Amino acid sequence: MDHPVCGGNPANWWGYRNKAFFGTIQTMKLCLYIIPVVFLTQALASTGDVIRTSADLASAVLDEAATSLTFQIKAKCLAKTTHQLIFEDATGAMTANWEGNDPSCLDISPGDELLLSGQILRITDNDLFNSRVRARCSHVDILTHGKKPSPTRITGREFISGRFDYKLVSLEGVVSDVVTDDIDPDFSYLFLICDGERMLVPLHHKQEEVRFLRSLVGGTVFISGICDPASLSDRRQLGRILDSADSSAIRIVAPPNADPFDVPHLREFYRLQPEQVSMMTRRKAIGRVIALWDRCKALIEVSPQQRVKVELSTDDLPSCNDIIETVGLPVTDLYHVNLAHAVWRPSTHSVSFADVPATNVSAHVIVSDVNGCRRFNSRLNGSVVKIKGVVRKLPSDDKLDPRLYVESDSCMVPVDVTAAPESLQDLLLESTVEISGVCILETETWRPNLAYPKITGFVIAIRDANDLHILALPSPWTPKRLLLVISILLMLLLLILAWSLSLRILANRRGHQLFREQIAHYEATLRVDERTKLAVELHDSLAQSLTGVFMELETAAQFGGGAAPELRNHLAKASSALKSCHNELRNCMWDLRNMSLEEKDMNTAIRKTLAPHAKGVDLAISFNISRTKFSDNTAHAILRIIRELVINAVRHGKAPRIWIAGRIENGKLLFSVRDNGSGFDHANCPGILQGHFGLEGIRERVGLLSGEFEITSEVGKGTEAIVAIRIPKDGETTRGLS
Repeated sequence: MDHPVCGGNPANWWGYRNKAFFGTIQTMKLCLYIIPVVFLTQALASTGDVIRTSADLASAVLDEAATSLTFQIKAKCLAKTTHQLIFEDATGAMTANWEGNDPSCLDISPGDELLLSGQILRITDNDLFNSRVRARCSHVDILTHGKKPSPTRITGREFISGRFDYKLVSLEGVVSDVVTDDIDPDFSYLFLICDGERMLVPLHHKQEEVRFLRSLVGGTVFISGICDPASLSDRRQLGRILDSADSSAIRIVAPPNADPFDVPHLREFYRLQPEQVSMMTRRKAIGRVIALWDRCKALIEVSPQQRVKVELSTDDLPSCNDIIETVGLPVTDLYHVNLAHAVWRPSTHSVSFADVPATNVSAHVIVSDVNGCRRFNSRLNGSVVKIKGVVRKLPSDDKLDPRLYVESDSCMVPVDVTAAPESLQDLLLESTVEISGVCILETETWRPNLAYPKITGFVIAIRDANDLHILALPSPWTPKRLLLVISILLMLLLLILAWSLSLRILANRRGHQLFREQIAHYEATLRVDERTKLAVELHDSLAQSLTGVFMELETAAQFGGGAAPELRNHLAKASSALKSCHNELRNCMWDLRNMSLEEKDMNTAIRKTLAPHAKGVDLAISFNISRTKFSDNTAHAILRIIRELVINAVRHGKAPRIWIAGRIENGKLLFSVRDNGSGFDHANCPGILQGHFGLEGIRERVGLLSGEFEITSEVGKGTEAIVAIRIPKDGETTRGLS
């Protein structure tokens, strides 16, 4: 809110700059400001579109299409605020905005002759919805200093006529009310009644001055300021206001009564127009409080024929049946004259009123007629009524809403408990209650732009805790609770069904697994039986025959002592080859009768396979691979390879310790057999011609498995054999895999 700055001598502003050097610097700065303005003024004058008078400027501001026009006006300063200059020439008064940090405006005082230059702009103030066309000064030259002008004393009718817009005026009137601005607490509005006209006077004040301003209510004051037809505040529809600087612009002509309650009594004014009621000063009502609602409203029974609604501005409230004295501004809802912005105090008057019994009514009677059409029954306003219903909503915990809602006859009835909040202590939702209270029709207040205030609703205000009777507490099985229990049971049922289904699936899987395990067991038993039979057949036939042939060769060698050396050499080789075949046949029969292939992991299978051949040898086996990774043929080949390497290490290398390790890497099985035996020389290693088939047999087995075989050995340093076998993917086979 802009306001004039009273007083202000330019010499005081320049007083502290009395040094010659500093004064020279300021003079140079002023020259720098003035020179561009002179050239700008000459340029604007040559265009012919420069506004020269205040009247023309006022007309241009009202024209939305006049933006960007420039002005240059010679006028007298009437007042200066933080962002406005009010000036007057022979054609009238006008106002223009100026920047608060513009050095050319800092020395301006009321009464100075000015040369104002600027432009008409649309000012948004960062708010496009509240933009407005205003004149803005770009530079101001002080031509001469003059005497501060005196305000023109006018009447209320002259104030609203518009003839004194933007002029310095003074008015005398009665302060009817003072309201602090709710968007800027440093401003208050004085409601001034002057010659039957109501006007607003915004005042900037300190917090400690609020009490002084409110003490003016009811008094006559003389106040001066600028007659501003268009407020620059956010409240753009205030209309014409008297813009005063602060409380120093007020002079008390007649102080209000020392007692704020020393005002005329309020009575029914049946012949007054609503406009006349709104122009009345404060009035007083004395009576009994018969209802309280909305934490700030009361219904006062002044007489059996007169009831007054009072809107209290104090935080403390009276109690029902208290006799009080209240003072406020008269307002009307076209039914009665009521009081707003009221204060109260206990009354010492002796007033007796008869208690009226409650009348049983239906909620439909309050809001509809006999035909069911919506119609408020205004005659029930202020009557004591009684209804029955079910509580559907309780007041919220924040204590801002003092109402509960009762369903009665299919209508939702609001019940206000401002007078007796303790009545809610034992009340529960869905309780059946009987409520007695005062029926209040809630109405709008008449305003000039609301010529026909309407009834907005009704409320039943209880007077004390006895007005609310609990007839029946709610059943523990309320619809919400039943719904909750049913929901829980359904969830449990779904959980049980899901658990049963998961158990069935788990049982089916376990059954299939057991079935597969039994089938695998039966297949393994059949294979073992078949291998055992085959081993027995080989032992009884082929093994016996080989033994007989070997014995014949031995006998021939004994009786052929005189034979040629070549014959004896061939007989020795045949015996050695036959012995090797016999050993191989014995190993085959052992494999056929061995149960190693039925083991689940390769570690155990390897240990069982090597048990008969590595007695007294320290075996270190790290072959942690599942047996199911390989087919029977592949597993059998791996075990035969490892057994052959271990037998060679024990028989030929005399190794006391053997390390066996295996792992799967990049789709291949890598395993090694390493010993610390005597080792051998590859160049002198006996082969097939000497009757040794072990290493060659290993190479053939690895080749059938599409693998690679590498053996390294050094005399006295042991032997290490490494085998790499590709593991086929699902559905893939190799020559040795199935």
